[in-house]
Amino acid sequence: MNKHTSSLDEYVEKLAKGELSLEELDEILKSGNLATVIRRKFLERKFNIVLSALASTIIDFDELSKIDIKNTIGAIQIPLSIIGPFMVEGTKIKGELYIPLATLNKDVISNAKRGLEILSLSRVIETKVLDNSLIASITMHVNNNSLVKLANWVRDHIYKYVKSLNLRPNLSKILTHIDRDLVKINLVFEVDSELNESAFIEIIKGLCNDLKIRSPYKILSISLKSILYNMSVIARATIRAQRFKDYIDKIFTQFNEDDVESLTALLVAIGRNVANTLYVTKYLWFSPRDKELEASLLLSNLRLEIINKIPQLPTQLEVLRILDIINNYFLDYFKLAEIIAVLLLAENIGSIIA
Repeated sequence: MNKHTSSLDEYVEKLAKGELSLEELDEILKSGNLATVIRRKFLERKFNIVLSALASTIIDFDELSKIDIKNTIGAIQIPLSIIGPFMVEGTKIKGELYIPLATLNKDVISNAKRGLEILSLSRVIETKVLDNSLIASITMHVNNNSLVKLANWVRDHIYKYVKSLNLRPNLSKILTHIDRDLVKINLVFEVDSELNESAFIEIIKGLCNDLKIRSPYKILSISLKSILYNMSVIARATIRAQRFKDYIDKIFTQFNEDDVESLTALLVAIGRNVANTLYVTKYLWFSPRDKELEASLLLSNLRLEIINKIPQLPTQLEVLRILDIINNYFLDYFKLAEIIAVLLLAENIGSIIA
C-alpha cells in the first residue's frame, strides 16, 4: 500500500470514528478533489456499497470550493436532449434556436417536439421582453427592541443612499417585512435598459455595508439574499396551415396551466435556480383567423436570479454555448427569457395535441 492510499484510509477511519466531520475535510486538505474522494470512500465503507458511477465526472471540485459548494462526493449524470431548430425573430434571438433539456421524463421531450412540429408551420416565432424589474432581497438580524424604528430608518436611508449615487436603474419601491428579530427588505428597481449586473451587485453589497455602519440601531447581521430579474416576456407564432385548425376545440378545452416541466429541464441543464424561476405566471391564448391561427404565450413574474459569475462547470458551460447566452462567463438574461418563452409555447402546444 502506497503512502497516498494509506493517508486516504486514515482520513476515512477518522470519519468513521467521528474524530473528523465531513465539513472539515476541505479545510484540512486544502483540496476539494481529494476531500471528495475521501467522503465517497467513507460512504462506500459505511454502507458497504460501490459508488464508482458518482466518481465518474470531469468536474474540478477545487473550482467548486471557490463558490462555496460544500461536502461534495461526486456528480450525477442526467440525459441531455436537444430540441430544434426553432426559427425565432426576437429582440435578442435572430434565426435558428436549439434548446437543450436535461430530464428523464420522456413526455417533456415529446411534448416539446410536437410543439416544434406545429410551430414549424409558422414562418417565425416572435419574442420580446415587455417589461422587467430588479428585486434585491436583503435580510437584517436585529435587536427586537428596535425593529420598527430600524425598519423606518432603513427605508429613509436607502432612498437617500440610492439618490446620492444617481443610480440607474431607478429605485421604484421598498418593501419591508418584520418577522420576529428579522427585517426583510425587497428593493424594486425599474429597468429600462440593459445594465452591468456585476457592478449592480457590488452597489447593493456596498449599500448593505453602509446600512450596518451608519445605523443608529444595532444590526447583528445583514446579508444580501438574492437579486432577481422579474420579467414579462411574450412568444407569438402565426401558423398558416389548415392542419392546426383541427385542434382548436381541443386547445380551448384541454389547456393545462401547469405545463412548465420543460422549464425545469432547461434550468437543470444550465445550472440555474429552479425554485425562484417556477413562480412564473403563464397565459396562453389562440386567435383563430380565416386561414391561420395565432398562438401567443405571455409569461409574467419570470424570475431569473442574477449571480456574479457562472460556476465553471464544463458541461454547463457547453450547454450555455449551445444557447449562445454566455459572454465572458456572464449570462444574457434577456435572451434567456426569450428562450424560455419559446420553449414553454412549444411545450404547451405539444401537450394539447398529444
